[in-house]
Amino acid sequence: PVLRFMRFVLSRDGQALVSTHDFVRNEVEMNVLANQQPSKSAGAAKQPSVTRIFFPESSPKLTKTAIGKLQRIAGKLARGKHRALITGHSDTAGNLRVNKQLSRQRAHIVRSYLRRKGVSPDLLITEAQSDVHPIASNTSAAGRSRNRRVDVHLIPLPAGGGMSSKSRR
Repeated sequence: PVLRFMRFVLSRDGQALVSTHDFVRNEVEMNVLANQQPSKSAGAAKQPSVTRIFFPESSPKLTKTAIGKLQRIAGKLARGKHRALITGHSDTAGNLRVNKQLSRQRAHIVRSYLRRKGVSPDLLITEAQSDVHPIASNTSAAGRSRNRRVDVHLIPLPAGGGMSSKSRR
């Protein structure tokens, strides 16, 4: 089953704002998220880290900057202690169908790059969000450029649940 977890943040005027979405597709991921809850003995648990990979307009092609970021992510995933949720996004230029396809292509190009670097497919989850979760306003060129992205969430695996990235090829 697909479950949606939303975290809410209160603004200064008391309005609730949705800050992030975590998608859980199976019991393993649910356990990963559950293990992120602070425990009384361990203190605050590790939170997922997010790396943003930005893309040129109307393109799923990786830039040199993106490749550098992905090499660092591949190194972290190779240790087998994290899983990656790869979420493709687009700006609002173009129609919804094209934006959905472009966000899917961006997510898959990131996944393919990580696979070529030896990361196990068992550690990679992809999804396409199109233009529904902007991080900046789409009314300016600068804002649109920030929305053309893939977010790579590194989610810590439960203790003892890690796997080598090359062990399950």
